[in-house]
Amino acid sequence: MLPINQQENINKLNIYLESIISLFKHKFIFLFDADRTLCEFDTSRLFNDLAGIDLQRIKEGFVKHGYNFEGFLNNAKIYSELEFEQYKNYSKTIANRTNLYPGVNDLMNKIRRFADICIVTAGIKEIWQEIKEKHFSEDVKLLGGLHQWNSDFIIGKYEKGYFCDFLKKQGKIVFAFGDTDVDTFMLQKAHHAFIIVNHKNNWDLIPNLLDHKSLFQISFKDFLHPNIPSTTYSSLVEDIFEKIYSIGE
Repeated sequence: MLPINQQENINKLNIYLESIISLFKHKFIFLFDADRTLCEFDTSRLFNDLAGIDLQRIKEGFVKHGYNFEGFLNNAKIYSELEFEQYKNYSKTIANRTNLYPGVNDLMNKIRRFADICIVTAGIKEIWQEIKEKHFSEDVKLLGGLHQWNSDFIIGKYEKGYFCDFLKKQGKIVFAFGDTDVDTFMLQKAHHAFIIVNHKNNWDLIPNLLDHKSLFQISFKDFLHPNIPSTTYSSLVEDIFEKIYSIGE
């Protein structure tokens, strides 16, 4: 069942996080938003087109409530109208159509030797479960919640930040990657934040991160934000991680 308010949602999320924290073995944690961070497109929108979901219904919820619990709850209720088997079948179809950004697999393969990796999505978890199984090793973790039959909690803007805080309280050093305002709290709280330049040049995210003490960008476009150091997925470990922590491969 979907939680009825923010506090119930956080309580359920916290119980889940406590149950999996032992799986995070390393000091370093890499948190990745999913859509438009690991791939170019928003897989949820592709899902909506396939499933015949009216995007306007989702937009109206976020216009009314913003990127808070009520907005994401409205989103979850819409997706929960689908039978779960149908939901999973649509998810598999979209996952098979999704290509990752160049260098994502290079980065995952490099960091898994010294860091834990978790994809944190406010989108459709089942799509990213399929992508994870297709492209990544089994030790890559996935945190998400949207359909009432796949999770007791919902992941939204606040929950992403809560998860980052939760890891920091365990003494973890967090690298976080995202592209929109939904990722704001996660990126603000991370020790090192990476903006992935998206189709809107991150207009809703950039103003919230300009004071971050360790901010970088990755762009697959002919655009770079001024005064923010850039890197790539393939060279990030050599460009940034090893220099900050003096750790060689």
